[in-house]
Amino acid sequence: MNLIPRKFDFRRLKYFAVNAVAQIYSVRATAFKVLVASAICVGIVLLLHLQTGMPTANFTRDPVAVLDGPLLTGFLSQVGILFWAGMTAICLFMTCIIVPRISNAKVRNFFLTSGFVLLLLGLDDAFLIHEVLSEYQGIPETLIYGSYAGLVLWWLIRFSSIIFKSEYALLGMGLLFFALSVVLDVVQPDVRGLTLFEDSAKLVGILSWQAYFFRLGVSVIRRNTSVNSMLSPAPPAKI
Repeated sequence: MNLIPRKFDFRRLKYFAVNAVAQIYSVRATAFKVLVASAICVGIVLLLHLQTGMPTANFTRDPVAVLDGPLLTGFLSQVGILFWAGMTAICLFMTCIIVPRISNAKVRNFFLTSGFVLLLLGLDDAFLIHEVLSEYQGIPETLIYGSYAGLVLWWLIRFSSIIFKSEYALLGMGLLFFALSVVLDVVQPDVRGLTLFEDSAKLVGILSWQAYFFRLGVSVIRRNTSVNSMLSPAPPAKI
């Protein structure tokens, strides 16, 4: 039985193979960075294993699988983390690809700084950095939250001229719900179902900021690029 289609073009297959080898050579620097970043992550896993004595699988597998918990455990939290990552990606994308076409350097700095602020907040949400520092380092949780609030306040003041020209109502809405979530987390009144209110408020804050950065990114692209310029060949981005 002949498993190869009659019209199979071996020359086309050879072309793609040769092109793949050429591409590997041309992106060797990026490929090296990917390997280094992966090695750093694996190294952190090994370091945590040596420090805690816990199996490496505890640091590599999904938490639900490690803890043998029910499916969809932490659903709302995982959704929030996805949107933190989405916001960060939008800002870094704008910094690397779109904003260099714009002469205003402050716009580029805004997206770059926003990306790092969002990355920090997302990492804290994903790995509960504030709880780790509070439990194991003895740093008061209110001090950690205060540090985050100070960082966000500095960011708002530093780029107020840009923010107030955008749809800042979404940003303010997110800040309001973030503040509500933090208050519920710190005060912790004895109310049944409090966790649902706390995490729901945080999710509304995250989605408000996601909508803000998405709409801002689309607006900047539409105002500063044309269809022809977007479709014209451009040099590959450096990573």
